[in-house]
Amino acid sequence: MRNTTRHNTLRRRQNMPLLRWKTALATALCAAAFSQPGLAQVPPASVLRIDTGNAVLYNEDTADVSKFATDPNVTTPVPTKSFNRAVAIADIQAVNGEPVMGLHTRVAVNIGLRTAPNAGQAIADTARNASATISFEILKSDGTPIGTIMASGFAGGASPPGSPSNVTGNNFVVTGGTGAFLGARGEVGSENPPPGVSVQRVASITEDPANRRRNGGGTQRWVLKLRWCLQVRRSPIPATSLSSLRPSRQRQGRFCRSLRGVSAR
Repeated sequence: MRNTTRHNTLRRRQNMPLLRWKTALATALCAAAFSQPGLAQVPPASVLRIDTGNAVLYNEDTADVSKFATDPNVTTPVPTKSFNRAVAIADIQAVNGEPVMGLHTRVAVNIGLRTAPNAGQAIADTARNASATISFEILKSDGTPIGTIMASGFAGGASPPGSPSNVTGNNFVVTGGTGAFLGARGEVGSENPPPGVSVQRVASITEDPANRRRNGGGTQRWVLKLRWCLQVRRSPIPATSLSSLRPSRQRQGRFCRSLRGVSAR
C-alpha cells in the first residue's frame, strides 16, 4: 500500500511539467489566433431600440404580505431606504419603430449607492439605485412569440461606457436569450426621456397589478447592443420573427454573428 501511494505521488510530480507545458501552449495558440485580423474581427453590434409603456415600479413598502396586490386604485408608496425590494412591469410596444407586443420586467434590490450618501444610503465609488435583473419578452403584433432577452446589472446611474450620447442611464449586461435571441450577448442602457415624461410610475406593493394599464404608468426607450456568440452553427431565425431580426449570412468557422439592423453608432 505504501509503495502504491509513493508510485502515484511520483507520477503526479512527473506529470506537472507536462500540464504546465500544455497550459502554456494553449495560451500561446489563443494569443496567436486573436492576433490575426481575420480571426479577431467580429461583426459590429446590432442595436435594438425597445419602447415600453405603462411602466410601473411596485416598491415593497410593507412587510404585511397579505396586503400585496390588493388595492385596485393608484397608490402612493411609503418612502423606502436601501435593501428593500421592488418589481417593475411594463408593456413592450415597439422594436426599432416596428409595432410589437411583449413584456418587460425588472426585479431589483435597492442599494442606493452614492459617493456622498445621506443616511440610509450606501457609500461607494459610483452612483447606482439598485442591483437588478431585467427581461424583454417580445412577440409579434399578432401574439406570435419571437424571443426573450435577459440581462443583469445596475438600475440608475450612468450607461455602459461607449454608449451613444442620448443613452445615459442604467448599465446592464445581456446574459442570454431564447428563441430568436438564443446565444445573445451584449449590453443595455436607456435613452433620456422627453421633457416632462416619466419613465415609470412608482407605486406601493399593495397596488393590484391587474389594473396597471387602467391606472397608467411611464414610458421608456431601452437600447440594446447585441452580438451572438455560439460555438456551433445555428439554423436561421424562423420567418415568424420580425423582418428586422433576421440573421446575417453565417460563415463557416465564425463563432460570432450579428443581426441585420442599425449598426451601433
